[in-house]
Amino acid sequence: MLVKLIKLSFLTVSLTFEVAFAICPNVYAQQAITTQTQIVVPPGTIDGAKTPDQIPDVVAYRLFFVSVAVPPSATADKQERQRTYLARIGLGDPDLAALIAKLTDFYAQYADFRKRENDAADQTRAKGMPVDVRASVVRRDALVQSIRNELKSALTPAGMELLDAHVQREKQGMKILTIPNS
Repeated sequence: MLVKLIKLSFLTVSLTFEVAFAICPNVYAQQAITTQTQIVVPPGTIDGAKTPDQIPDVVAYRLFFVSVAVPPSATADKQERQRTYLARIGLGDPDLAALIAKLTDFYAQYADFRKRENDAADQTRAKGMPVDVRASVVRRDALVQSIRNELKSALTPAGMELLDAHVQREKQGMKILTIPNS
């Protein structure tokens, strides 16, 4: 039996291979082999662990929304995992319910946005023209900002402050690659 486990940490990928084999009918031995591999970080990468202030809020919120939003049709298990994760923010029940509702809205709007953008990009490429990625990023950021604005109205001021503090802390685990100006 071969089990492969890939564990990602900031700059190290640890590959662990566990091999179990029979020495005799009732005795098994395990051998673990661990190798360390350095991940090459491209130039222009902003590492939130070192400079979280350089990660724009709209980017941090997008990454947060994408990682915690679930579709309206999510299983009860996925909804419970989302609720458990979001409970760490410390929101009261009304704020937590409002956040979950806005995340559900975001999930649907973002899925629709991605489909429209991908379809438009396919059509543009089919015409032999370059895709305007920057314009897509501006539209994507506008969607994220609109959800942030809705959250400011839906949550209590204290709830919004807790959410913002959470997203700011999350920046420490983020890495983003900047698009060079050209």
